[in-house]
Amino acid sequence: GRSLGVVGPPAFYGSFALAPDGRRIVARVLSAPRVPTSAGLTVIDIARGVASPVATPGGSISDPVWTADGARILYRLDDRLMSQSPYGSDATLLREEQLYPDHASRDGRLLIGGVGRPSDGGFGLFVLPADGSGDRQAISSGPYASDEGSFSPDGRWISYQSDRSGRHEVYVMRFPDTGEHWQVSPEGGVQARWSADGRTLYYLDLTGQLLRVAIPAGGPDQAGRPEPMFNLLAGRPSSRLEQFMVHGDRFLVLRRSAESLPQTIAVLGNWTKTLGAVAGDR
Repeated sequence: GRSLGVVGPPAFYGSFALAPDGRRIVARVLSAPRVPTSAGLTVIDIARGVASPVATPGGSISDPVWTADGARILYRLDDRLMSQSPYGSDATLLREEQLYPDHASRDGRLLIGGVGRPSDGGFGLFVLPADGSGDRQAISSGPYASDEGSFSPDGRWISYQSDRSGRHEVYVMRFPDTGEHWQVSPEGGVQARWSADGRTLYYLDLTGQLLRVAIPAGGPDQAGRPEPMFNLLAGRPSSRLEQFMVHGDRFLVLRRSAESLPQTIAVLGNWTKTLGAVAGDR
């Protein structure tokens, strides 16, 4: 968990996403804390530390994600799903719906997104074509809140979080959906992230500890026991805001730079050398 440095300038960052090549971040930026109507997007070049504002249309913006080829970003703009080049002003309407994108499949065909339920304040997850066309397929839409859906690298599984048990836990399901959903976090969990080979799932428990779970080739029914790694020091774990991303043996973490200053995105590495000691301390 040793910090390797800060990525980009301090700002009031909201949700953020790492490009498939691991070289760029797209982040939602607020002009002040908790003022969502003033949000914009910026793309941060990790190696150079340069942040480039994205020329988005006016409106309430959130939940940026990358397309599978890293050429475009998808985001919610008011009650619309949009697509845009990160370096251009060619914002394209994909869908007239207040859908919050979570993750695009590696083959570029599909998108996982969340849709709120005004009737009870709940939140459901759906899969739809990445171009916004066609019907959406519910993958977790009962009378509870589900979020942070993500395809495994091979597209056979979807991880997500849900409070169906009364608290947020991490689940894995087959895709296409067979009705089989496995809970992999025994004591609460949010923000599940797949490793590049799809054999490990990382998540935060409800204290802010980062854990990893082995997912064998046979599937989540053979998953191992979660192993504690270290505390990300990212503040209280959020069920809505992305606080970390993983790329290889490094993590990108959203941290407050000081009590009265905006957040920074830090790079953590070298965690494998301390894993045994941290696990032993638990």
